[in-house]
Amino acid sequence: MLRLHQTDFARQEMIEMCRSKYENSLTDLEKINEFQRSYQHSHAIEWYTTNSFLYRLLHQALRMEDIDTIFKLRYYIYDLHNQLAQLHTSYLHSLPSDQRILTLYRGQRMKITELARLQQNVDKLISMNNFLSTTNNVTAAIFFAGNGCLNDPDGNVSVVYQITIDTSVPHSIPFAKIQYESIFEDEDEVLFSMASVFRIDNVEKYETLWVVELTLINKEDETWNNLTAHLNK
Repeated sequence: MLRLHQTDFARQEMIEMCRSKYENSLTDLEKINEFQRSYQHSHAIEWYTTNSFLYRLLHQALRMEDIDTIFKLRYYIYDLHNQLAQLHTSYLHSLPSDQRILTLYRGQRMKITELARLQQNVDKLISMNNFLSTTNNVTAAIFFAGNGCLNDPDGNVSVVYQITIDTSVPHSIPFAKIQYESIFEDEDEVLFSMASVFRIDNVEKYETLWVVELTLINKEDETWNNLTAHLNK
């Protein structure tokens, strides 16, 4: 999809689809009109962080694997990925020169069945089919995980992803801090583009909080090479 050329047709097709999805919401229709009037390629991250119609549609489509909607959002997906790619190198250069290993966190509520699947797949790979929001701040991640709340009405559990990244090796999927492109400049958010691949290193419970340790995989990783070799047979 990211190899598809952006065209005026793709832009208009996306806008018409958004209008159809939100035809009963005056607020969203006004935002769609604003997007049509003023959107620029360099504004992709800003629109992503506003929790607008684009953010909601994109996350729902990726979560549900709605191929038709994802395809019609290709114009925006390309911009979002491309802006992250442009920021990726400068973000890595902004890190301390002696910081080879970067640790990021993501907190969320998770169904116990989903957690069980992660436990069953330790030492295997997991691909994130969405744009993954993370932070340098473990306290913020624990907050988004629900602080280990035991009384979740849906029976979900508090999970924190602890993501280890070797910054000395190249990664094919870009990630970058989006602080200055976001409308929330005080948030310490690092955003990964879609299709990031991680190895599940460990899943362990600490009191009321589950910690899932992940390592970002690069193309030189042996596990990745074995997987792609198998898929190419």
